[in-house]
Amino acid sequence: MQDQFQTGRLIGKFTPDEQRNVLWQLTAAEGLERLPAHEIPWAENASSLEGGESFIPLLDDLIQSSGAAGVEEAVIGMAHRGRLNVLVNLLGKSPSVLFSEFEGSYDLSHLKGSGDVKYHKGFSADLRTHSGNVHTVLAFNPSHSRS
Repeated sequence: MQDQFQTGRLIGKFTPDEQRNVLWQLTAAEGLERLPAHEIPWAENASSLEGGESFIPLLDDLIQSSGAAGVEEAVIGMAHRGRLNVLVNLLGKSPSVLFSEFEGSYDLSHLKGSGDVKYHKGFSADLRTHSGNVHTVLAFNPSHSRS
């Protein structure tokens, strides 16, 4: 695959609908990046993709392609960078629920996984593909787990 990219043999052609979808995903990812740090200081490291906003449409394309190939479940393991962006812009977690969790006004007892930081909790969603749903799991991040 690396050889195909480097030699230019892999040339992607996007339909107008695909182009609009990628633009929407990039815009949504960038929008979360631009949340004011003074309003939600806890989100800075967790939401930041550090210029890697294209990760969101890439991950979505991977899930869509996996669904077309018959995959029924995908598990994503990741640390801090971009985690909130994946939760909101790929898995569809409601920003209001996410923000409520950080403000302490949301019951987290139903979430699986351990960790001392709320965005380390696991989350899952059924993502719709043309070939059926792919149950997609963002695994909990054990980097701060308690024994």
